[in-house]
Amino acid sequence: MNKALFRQAIVTLIIGLAVISFGWPISFVHAASNETGASTETSLTENIDIEPDENTEPDKLYDGLDIDLTAPAAIVIETGRQRVLFEKNSDVKMSIPTASKLMTALIACERLPLDTMVTISSVAASQYDAANSPDYVELGTGDKYMLEYLLLRILYYDSDSAAIAVAEQIANEESRFVELMNSRAQSYDMINTFFMNSTGEPVVENVVGDINSIPKSNLLQYSTAADVARLINAGLQNQNFSELLSRRNDQLIINGEKLVPMRNQAEAIWTLSEGAVTGAFNVLSQGQHTMVTSGTKDGINIITVTASTSEERRYTDTLNLYNGISEFYELSPLARAGDLYAEDFERTIDGETFGLVFSKTVYYIHPIGDDFLMSNVQYKTYGPHSRPIQRSMVVGQVIFQMRDGTSIAVDVAPDRQILSTITILDRGLDQLQRNPNLTLVIIGTLFSFVLLLLWQFLRAARETIHLIVLVILDKKTRKL
Repeated sequence: MNKALFRQAIVTLIIGLAVISFGWPISFVHAASNETGASTETSLTENIDIEPDENTEPDKLYDGLDIDLTAPAAIVIETGRQRVLFEKNSDVKMSIPTASKLMTALIACERLPLDTMVTISSVAASQYDAANSPDYVELGTGDKYMLEYLLLRILYYDSDSAAIAVAEQIANEESRFVELMNSRAQSYDMINTFFMNSTGEPVVENVVGDINSIPKSNLLQYSTAADVARLINAGLQNQNFSELLSRRNDQLIINGEKLVPMRNQAEAIWTLSEGAVTGAFNVLSQGQHTMVTSGTKDGINIITVTASTSEERRYTDTLNLYNGISEFYELSPLARAGDLYAEDFERTIDGETFGLVFSKTVYYIHPIGDDFLMSNVQYKTYGPHSRPIQRSMVVGQVIFQMRDGTSIAVDVAPDRQILSTITILDRGLDQLQRNPNLTLVIIGTLFSFVLLLLWQFLRAARETIHLIVLVILDKKTRKL
């Protein structure tokens, strides 16, 4: 009986090890299937420029989009890939004070904590603008204010005093700060922008009169609607700048004693847009408004700029941009995570082939009823590929070409796991992984065997225990 029990125990141990060994790849297959299941992750990939056909003029994404505007220059870009969704004279150089104020605020957010105490110099104090600030706080020489308050004063009230104070805090004097502004403009690809002060005060050459009638060639400080949009897009990547731009109102305690309520002078645009606008900044200069906003319309994240708009149309022009984008564009999935890309396949160095699936769900913007895609799709491999091949690996990119000459690259991954070929066991596991139905049958069969053997083991153990009890009783009887 003992030998039989020992043999059954050995068999049970071998079967258990087999279950554990074969169970590993099955659990791995299950985990891999979860990687490519329904995904809520979205990605807007960057543009990859494609050389256009010399004989064909590329289409513009916004061809056919007509928006009622009085602003002489305007632009709408999407924040994800910075594609232009609409533009009107967006590269024309103009006097745009907004650019200087925004650049000043962004550099401050990049370099200083918001609780930094800033001392007001005589130069900053001379730009007396308390009358234009609804909080009526006068920035006097020698006074100290928290940077957060000064930045809100810039973004809410277009404060020249605050802008100069911030510039001097960072670079000691405004002229040195301007050098930093122009350096940052180059890094943001603002190729049609040149700064000469932090306040945005127009600087012209040998011209007297209305700034709006001055020839563009005489402007010494200038920018464009497109460059302002690039600046805002860069600013939204900075948490402090983005958060300040999104505030409609605030209440700050100044110098530890005075509670100052503050309200964005462009606050009405939040309400008028029915929540589509999430951040806004408006500057009035020479009787003309420049309105900058960030927001979301029908799932499309956008930045809008309207330059030199009249008082009567400053809100209307911006709202028309949001409505025009909503009526003309839609956001659609270009590729879905886990979907098979059947046009190509990959091969390992030793000849093992495997298919391709999209790694992420990628959305793109296009005119309603027009996918705006070219028929030719390219595949770019990251090979050659050596074993093992993991499901999480990015092995290449599928490149979808747009009719405007740009493209969207979508990462692809292997459609299955490919293990190392070092041992025969690896080959067996690989075969099981390729045929999940057979694997499940084997696992089920092994599980049934284990249950049967376990039942037999328990039965034998019970008989053994019963036999031992009888032997003990027999010994006790003999002693009596």
